[in-house]
Amino acid sequence: MKSPTRNLTISKLFLLIFLLVLSPVLSAPPVLAQVNIPATFPTANFTSVGHLVSVLLSNAYVIGGILFLFMLIIAGLTYVFGAGNKDPHKIQAAHQSLMWSLIGISVIIASYWIIQVLEVLTGFKILGR
Repeated sequence: MKSPTRNLTISKLFLLIFLLVLSPVLSAPPVLAQVNIPATFPTANFTSVGHLVSVLLSNAYVIGGILFLFMLIIAGLTYVFGAGNKDPHKIQAAHQSLMWSLIGISVIIASYWIIQVLEVLTGFKILGR
């Protein structure tokens, strides 16, 4: 059993380290809005709502593709571990995860194609290049 004095000294040590690390941060003067956002982040200069939507959609496709990749890897690992343990519930979960990730990437690809068709039909650039 640990003695109460030992626990007290450990907690004092952690408090001392915590205060030593945070004291420069807490004592620093506040710095407010000294970053010129449009100069630092040139993509933050949105000339219109359409430009903002274009940037958001382009990033949504990238994020969707990365999520699909992670879901595919997780489903594969779940399937391998479920098959190794002969656990039908894990295998079923892996099949469902794979199915939903394929449905998700299909929706993403279909929305991209729809946007491409709309760009051709209207002549208006939705995904700016």
